[in-house]
Amino acid sequence: MGSSYIEIPDDSAFIDVFGAIPEESDYDRDIWQVRTQFSDTPVTLSFDTAARSVRLKVDLGENSRVELYRENVSRILLYSNKKEAGIIVDTEVPGFRCELNVVTYPHFRLSDPLLHVG
Repeated sequence: MGSSYIEIPDDSAFIDVFGAIPEESDYDRDIWQVRTQFSDTPVTLSFDTAARSVRLKVDLGENSRVELYRENVSRILLYSNKKEAGIIVDTEVPGFRCELNVVTYPHFRLSDPLLHVG
């Protein structure tokens, strides 16, 4: 069984990838949110550290939006190097490897494999 909280990056990793740090919700101290824009694409990452849930919202235009939700999240990883920057959300599902990967730089790309490991 995993941790009862999500592992989250420190503020410097959020600044490297999002250009901002997460802000605490006014109504729940376990809920955090960070907003930014990648290549003219608004992106919002929200997470509840106690409930171990993540929501990623990507606005693709006036009438287009992608929203992804994950429960049983074990960790959020942020990475940034010369080639690309992005977000990885690891989810615990018995018998499966679940890794939501969102590349935010240089171009937006989303990959959401669910792989059987049993």
